[in-house]
Amino acid sequence: MYFNNRIENLLRESGGNWPDDASATEEERIQAENAALKARNEYLETENAALKKLKEVERELMLRRQGTKRNTKRSRNYSKKDSK
Repeated sequence: MYFNNRIENLLRESGGNWPDDASATEEERIQAENAALKARNEYLETENAALKKLKEVERELMLRRQGTKRNTKRSRNYSKKDSK
């Protein structure tokens, strides 16, 4: 029950049409569910990318306020010239 209601809500959010239970075949229901889940996945991926970017911008601002530069990682092949 919960799962079907959740799928219907996803379809509403994505603007999709939920086939009526009486006239829908199992294949139509699966296609509608798949479309809703794809739309939800795309939304979450976009949200995740935006949050990562926001976190990076906030970090850069914090470092600028502190007057420090961003740390960069050295590659594994990096070796100091003085050491042998």
